[in-house]
Amino acid sequence: PEIDGELNDTWERWASVGLQGPGRVSLIQRDPGQGPGLWHGDEDLSGRVYFGYDERALYFAVDIRDLDLRPYDGEADTWVGDCLLIALDPRNDGGYWFARDDTLLSLALTLPRKQKPGEEGEDEGKPEGRYFVKRKDDGSGAVYEAEIPWTVLARNGADVPPPERLSGFTFGFNLVVTDDDGSRSREGVEMGATKYLTITPGILLHHRKDRLWQGFIPEHFPRITLR
Repeated sequence: PEIDGELNDTWERWASVGLQGPGRVSLIQRDPGQGPGLWHGDEDLSGRVYFGYDERALYFAVDIRDLDLRPYDGEADTWVGDCLLIALDPRNDGGYWFARDDTLLSLALTLPRKQKPGEEGEDEGKPEGRYFVKRKDDGSGAVYEAEIPWTVLARNGADVPPPERLSGFTFGFNLVVTDDDGSRSREGVEMGATKYLTITPGILLHHRKDRLWQGFIPEHFPRITLR
């Protein structure tokens, strides 16, 4: 598929997972007294994720329904704005705590970043592969598309078979889409993202980014087996 934020390629519905209903939405863990977020139905946050693969890479697209889409602030200490986190357990070894081979990639509509003097350009530190996010023209949400080469999983410990024997290869995969609707606390302070969409609750997301890995639970990730 073209990685362009359009769903006009050969994404097959039978190779997809619907992300609708309250079972797919979790509230971001917050410090006491800050109040929880609320979910107002599928128009507030829902989606569908499509999968595909070839000898080079894993491909997926996430069609998100979200009527209040906000740019992600990558420099904030908390989850401000909407962001897709792609979680990989390349070795499919599970565990109730992250391991060195587990990895997270992020993709978002981002606010312009203030570049400090002497810093490298934006291409520095980008993950290998192709990634694209696009607001839908009708204002109903966003589409995320990604191509993750098998070499990314191999470098993180996966025993990726040669192309002619990829059928049967299994790895752990999950995703998180944070949702910031501009909610405010009782004191009138903006809370940032208050909830998130996921395939299974394999990542318990705290509102502070520095506590992300405390809730990374590969044992609860869905398993993808290529056929």
